[in-house]
Amino acid sequence: MKVKAAWGITGAGHYLKETFDMVRNISRSGNVSVTTFLTRAGVEVVKAYGLWNALREISPGGYYQEIFTDGDQGASAFKAGRFFRGIYRFLLVSPATANTVAKIVHGIADTLVTNAVAEAQRGSVPIVILPTDLREGIVETTFPYSRNGDECIGQSNAMVQGERVRAKVRSLDVRNSELLQAMEGIIVIKHPSEIENVLRPFLTREMDKTAENTPSRIL
Repeated sequence: MKVKAAWGITGAGHYLKETFDMVRNISRSGNVSVTTFLTRAGVEVVKAYGLWNALREISPGGYYQEIFTDGDQGASAFKAGRFFRGIYRFLLVSPATANTVAKIVHGIADTLVTNAVAEAQRGSVPIVILPTDLREGIVETTFPYSRNGDECIGQSNAMVQGERVRAKVRSLDVRNSELLQAMEGIIVIKHPSEIENVLRPFLTREMDKTAENTPSRIL
């Protein structure tokens, strides 16, 4: 029997491709079924970065390999109830926007992903979250393909690929990330490269007892 895993995607482009690479590696092991939960913004961002086909490879549509969105689940977020039933071994939310983190730490569950987190907490399902705004300072990220209106001449120079941009992390968002680290049952990570190591204890068919009641910590 495969390990059932859940992945929540929000509207963050920062660390999105790197997270896809990590989750794809996990799904290709043959031992894991991945159900993906997306916010409305998550759907938009995944498509903007050209990763929707890659997502269908990770969650091809079989039982516990579905793709669920805010649009098809509606306000009730019915499928989030799977977490309360203990179906999934863990929930990975990566990358998590500052907006999603703020909602989680203040108990707001009004998207499919924040509902999934709330139900996972109720069901004692371990949660691993990668916030995009973990520390104050300047971060560099890559934009998806975009139309270059200033330089476009016919078909020449029409698209800009992977433009690098710099953004300031707000102190408010950092404080919310700190509150997230203090929440029971949540593991906060700093970079997608940590995903496989952090999830390894949960990916075995017989989960180690120490992984069942996961304390809050940052790795």
